[in-house]
Amino acid sequence: MVNQTEAEKVVRQAEAVYRRRDIEATMALYTDDAVIVWNGREVARGAAEVRAFHERFYDPSIRNVQLDKTLIAASGDWIAVEWTAGWDNPDGTKARQIAGEHWKMRGDRLCEWRAFVSTKRVA
Repeated sequence: MVNQTEAEKVVRQAEAVYRRRDIEATMALYTDDAVIVWNGREVARGAAEVRAFHERFYDPSIRNVQLDKTLIAASGDWIAVEWTAGWDNPDGTKARQIAGEHWKMRGDRLCEWRAFVSTKRVA
């Protein structure tokens, strides 16, 4: 069971890791059998696929990544989070993203990440 204080700590940790785009620290957030579901579709299952997903997610060609995560709720083994992000694309356009995510926790690690994401290119 995750309480509000523990949930806030996990959210701050994840926010810092994703801002740094640190693959090893990212992997430490997840259980070895973790599942990632992106916009309703399973995209990774297990450590190797979770790593491959994040290696693509941390595309080195994008620059000036900004990310803010907000804890919405914690109940039982679940944490609900919202995030906003922005970055510069290689072609010079900017992108903005908003998302809601649900994290199922096993101890202090994510065993399931369900993200519902909207991305928009802006001038």
